[in-house]
Amino acid sequence: MKELTVIHICNKIKKDGTINHVAELVPIDRIPGDICKALLDATLKGEQFQNPYELPKEVSGKVKRIIKLIQAKKEAEEELNIIKKDIFETMIFLDVNNWRGEGISITRTSDTTRSSFDLASFKKAFPDLPYENYIKTSNVAGSLKIMTM
Repeated sequence: MKELTVIHICNKIKKDGTINHVAELVPIDRIPGDICKALLDATLKGEQFQNPYELPKEVSGKVKRIIKLIQAKKEAEEELNIIKKDIFETMIFLDVNNWRGEGISITRTSDTTRSSFDLASFKKAFPDLPYENYIKTSNVAGSLKIMTM
């Protein structure tokens, strides 16, 4: 089955005030056929369709608070990034690597490079090697992702 996508078009305002026109294809999950059938059946019978994707009342009552908290976190992170950038630039200018104060320690790390293993290229270059024998698998705890619109 082919992937289902929607076109998301928006204007994003950059930090310098200019507008960035964004258009992207966003993959979306297909609604299972049994749910589509239930919707059609309810419509034909004149009944109210019970949407399984609708937020439960105990969650929907928390939505406004969640949105406020996420927005406050976003604003705090933006402010923190501005402060950190200013401190970082000051430390570079003063050629300082560490500062300590009451309840805080600030350490500047220098630019560096990072190496990583490109598994896709390795598999392409050596398709006959049993690379699975060298893959380390570890458990990752489940999490909750909440996005605001």
